Amino acid sequence: MPTSPAAHQSTATARIVGPIDLDRARKTRRLLLDCLSERENLLVDMSAVPQVDGAGAAILVEAHHAALKNGKGFALACVSESVMRVLRLARLDRIFTVRDCPHQEGVH
Repeated sequence: MPTSPAAHQSTATARIVGPIDLDRARKTRRLLLDCLSERENLLVDMSAVPQVDGAGAAILVEAHHAALKNGKGFALACVSESVMRVLRLARLDRIFTVRDCPHQEGVH
């Protein structure tokens, strides 16, 4: 289940809890796009995301594109190995900035 964003200066951190899948896609999409509308950068804390399916990957891509379109930063943080496998398989690891932990500064 998505949780509320934590704002730090011009960067919002959205901590997602649970899988990003078809069942949760609408709520996750709204959270990410709302965060982007409020801040210049978005850091998605994936530490509590055990899996991502095709719908979840599409939501992440949509948020990434929305950020780029509006000149904003977007990055994923604390991505588990199982989620990274999905991102690599879809070659999304080539478009997303992936950080080790959410407290690192700057989003590209």
